This record gives sequence, structure tokens and C-alpha cells, in this order.
Amino acid sequence: MTAKRLQTLVLSVLVLISLVLSYLLWRGAWLSSPEPGLTAPAVRNLSPYPQADQVTGPVEVDVQRLKPAGAALIPIGSAVYRQWVDVLHSLKVERLRRESAPPAHATVNIVFHFGLELRRSDISRWLPALRLSPLAVSGDTMELYQAAAGGPVLLMVTGASDGYTAETDVDRKRFAQLVAGSVQRYPAVVWQDGQGNTSYLPAQGMEMERLSASVDKPPLLPLVHSFFVNPGALTRIQESRRKVIWTDGTRAVQWDPEANVLTFDDPNTSASTTERTELQAITSYIRSHGGAASGGVMFNGDDNALPGIHTYQLRPQFAGYVVFGNQWTQEVEVNSGHVVHYQRPLGNLTAGAERQRVTVMGASELRQVLRDVVPKARVSAYTAHLGYWVVPDGDGHMELEPAFAVLRDGVSVGVIDAVSGQVLEGMKRP
Repeated sequence: MTAKRLQTLVLSVLVLISLVLSYLLWRGAWLSSPEPGLTAPAVRNLSPYPQADQVTGPVEVDVQRLKPAGAALIPIGSAVYRQWVDVLHSLKVERLRRESAPPAHATVNIVFHFGLELRRSDISRWLPALRLSPLAVSGDTMELYQAAAGGPVLLMVTGASDGYTAETDVDRKRFAQLVAGSVQRYPAVVWQDGQGNTSYLPAQGMEMERLSASVDKPPLLPLVHSFFVNPGALTRIQESRRKVIWTDGTRAVQWDPEANVLTFDDPNTSASTTERTELQAITSYIRSHGGAASGGVMFNGDDNALPGIHTYQLRPQFAGYVVFGNQWTQEVEVNSGHVVHYQRPLGNLTAGAERQRVTVMGASELRQVLRDVVPKARVSAYTAHLGYWVVPDGDGHMELEPAFAVLRDGVSVGVIDAVSGQVLEGMKRP
């Protein structure tokens, strides 16, 4: 074979290999990516938080007793709360079965409210007795109750579609003592509007911590680059004086410095091949893109107008109380296991060492504030929840103020300072 013919053969083989590789890259099959020829971004400096089991705790624990009448709103993390968690951890269940409706006319009930629907593996962290159950129990609330005074303590787990009940071995005497201690230590008043929305509020003034906080801001560009496979291919677009967009032609990240919000959108939906649960997948996604400060709680926020898309919100929680408002909330929308929308503040809110004990108003005082703020409205249409509101206090410093988030007929309408009664957002005094 002459040198010229050998050279021609080698060139032909190289051209053929080039064509095959170009086809595979264009088709995207080689790397199994919804974006032609590109894999998911290689993540560096993965954040340690959040993990799925760290964001699935209760957001509220309520106690109600008919005779003698009494109620309690138990702070998350308090000694009384830990006693009730010990009850859940140690109880045994029998005759677990599906139940279509919650218990009617319970004489005593203790309800653990979770922010989202939990599968059995997540619920079992709080209720280990369910681990060996043949039923795939799921739900967003767990309830211990007595159908009759002094009767056996029963369990109910309820969710969006199914409910489950079971008999337990909880000692009735200890149960009665814990109920009495809860009502005495954290007395509450139950508000219920005409649509059946219920909230538990402190019956009288109670102490709560006012916290200092700071904002841990990661560098902007590395965070933007974490959403793209090839940051070198990005185009920067100055959409307006205050908004910037980076895009590679298929995905886009928008930065709004005034609102301190970073928004990612990806229309390249595809079925997920991961064996992880959806909750594990989205917490992993958040860790890959800036993470979050420890102590947050995950909520479901599905929109009926977007069928097939599951929405999750990660809200900060400090000293057992959730931070209100969307400014510090991370939101993730998932379609077929693929993140199609992600919005987060640039910084993570972190509580500092400075703490001050303050006294928050009780239900009757809050009712009077509402009468002053909205004198023409039906006060009975309002419910409220106790938590924190973030108030800027200098460059990068914040104060976490105890506050009531106020809802009218189930719709959020404002936030009121729980100490002074000042309107922090929404409703304005006449």
C-alpha cells in the first residue's frame, strides 16, 4: 500500500468518526441529556444543607380538650414539644387501616401539622411504629386523640386523599397529664372563620425571642454559573436598568438586585431517571445551587392552574417559628422529576447570637388591633399565625421580629407586629 493510499484511508476513518460523534452529540443520546450534547452542570462546593430529613418537621403542634375546655399552642423545640415527640417515638400501633374522614367529636386531640405531604419513610422518622406497616401511609398531619373521655388513645394520619387510623398503647394517665400540662403551660384560643379555617393563638401574653440575623451572600457569578453546563457559552442581557439575564439559549437565570432575587427557568422537561424521591431530588438541587441556612421547613404550594407541576417552598424557621413573607423563601417547581423553575434570594438568612426576650400580645389584644385596623370588616372572618418578620437593620444585618401573619377567609392579607400591634405589611390603619 502506497503512502498516499494509506493517508487517504486514515483521513476517511477520521472523517467517519467525526460524523458519528457529531451525530451523537447533536442527538444528545450519548450523554442522556434533555439539552443536545450537554449534561447537567458539574457542581462544586456543594452546600451541606438542606437534607430531606431536615426540612420535614412539624410547623405547628396544637392541643384541644373539651372537658374541661382548654387548648394549647406548643412551641416547636420546647420541653413540652419534646415530650409529645417522645410519645410518638415510643408508641405501638395495632389495627392500622384506611379511614376516609377525621375523627368526629374527639374529646381530646393533639395535632402535629407538617408543611407537606410526607411518605411513609419520612413519617416514620417521627412515628417509627409505621416502618413495618404493610400500608403505604402518607399524610401531612398526625393526630393523637381520644374518642371518649378517659378512653384509649388513637392515632390518625391524614393527607390530601387518604386517611389512616390505628389503636395505640399510649398510657392514658400519662396522656392526660401531658394534655393538662400543655394547656397550663401554653394556653391558646382557637379562631375559626366561616370557611372552616382554624388557627391557634396565645390566650394571653407570652414570651418569645427577638433575634438578630445576618445574610450570608455567595458570589453572584459562581451561583449563576452553577445552573449551566458551559458558562463560557452564556449571553448576558441587560433586560432593564435593574434586571440582568444570563442564558445559553435553552436555560435562563434572571437577577433582580433590588429585590435580591435570583430566578432560574428551564423549559427542557424530561422524565427523571433518578431513584430518589422527589423531596430528596429537590433538596439535592437546592444544595447544588447555593444551599440554605439550617432550620428551614418545606411546604407544598401546588397551584391547581398548573396541573402536573409540583411546587415546593423552603421557608426559614428560627426558635420554632417560621419566617413570613416571600423575600426569604426558596421556591422550586418540578415537572416529571425535572426542575423547571427555581427562585431564591441571593443570600441565606442566618440567626446571630443576640437574643432579646419580649412579650407578644394574646388573642384578645390581637382581635382589638384588627378592629382598629379594619373597623368595617367582620373580625370573625380572620385567622392568624405566630411567627417572625424580617426587618432590615443596617448593611447586611436584620432583626427577626415576632409577628402575626393575618388571613381573611383563608387568604393572607397582612402582617402585624406581635409586640406593638404595628402593621408591618398589607393592611393599613384608616
